[in-house]
Amino acid sequence: PRPPSPTQPHSAYDDLASSSPAAQPSFAPGSSSTSLDALLDSPDFVPLTHAATLLKTSTFSDLLTLCTDLHSSSLSLDSTMQTLVYENYSKFLSATDDVSQIGRSTGPALKSMSGLLTSIKSVGSSSASIESELSALRLSVKDKVLLLSGLRGLSDVLSLPDDIRSDVDKGLYCNAVDRWMRHKGALKEYGERFEALKTIGDKCEKFIEEVGERLKISFQSGEGSVRWLLEVGSALKKLGLTGWEASYSSSVSRAWSDSRPSPAS
Repeated sequence: PRPPSPTQPHSAYDDLASSSPAAQPSFAPGSSSTSLDALLDSPDFVPLTHAATLLKTSTFSDLLTLCTDLHSSSLSLDSTMQTLVYENYSKFLSATDDVSQIGRSTGPALKSMSGLLTSIKSVGSSSASIESELSALRLSVKDKVLLLSGLRGLSDVLSLPDDIRSDVDKGLYCNAVDRWMRHKGALKEYGERFEALKTIGDKCEKFIEEVGERLKISFQSGEGSVRWLLEVGSALKKLGLTGWEASYSSSVSRAWSDSRPSPAS
């Protein structure tokens, strides 16, 4: 082709003819689609230069084949785009339905949560009221338990003289002394404020002292079984009485010897 004269109009073909094919990557018609895709995706691809190269180096048959391939690729691309648009639109509709469903379910859920919050507040209020009522009842029960314990202790104190005398009559001297030692402190502490308790304490103390002196005399005499002597010795030790320790070993030994059967002749 001839270059355009100054008086002739300038056409696109003139641009194609004047472009330099040296700087454009080559592509032969009939090559694989991978080579064509790589060429089209190349940052150095220039459409006009590539077209000029094809016009100069390809036959008419090659150009027709290339046009057919490009048209097929265009149709395939158009079909792919339509498929993508349809899939995206379907997903958009599905997402819209999901959002709507979430919106519809959120309303009842919020209502239920509001009802739950109201119920929790009601339970908290009821619990506080019950706790207030139970607090007063607990204090009342505590007072009654303390009163019951005090009454039981008072009953034991009132019957203390008879209980001590009963233990002495049965020979349970340690029990009698234990009863007295268990209530001795309380009787002395409250006896200063209550005359009845002071009377009981004085009576029991006097009786225990008399019993202790009698036991000490009986113990020093060495009469009685080994069990009786051990019982009396333990009681005298708890009472803190003295003057009987010297004869303790001899009395127990003599009682032990007397309790052994004599050998057969």
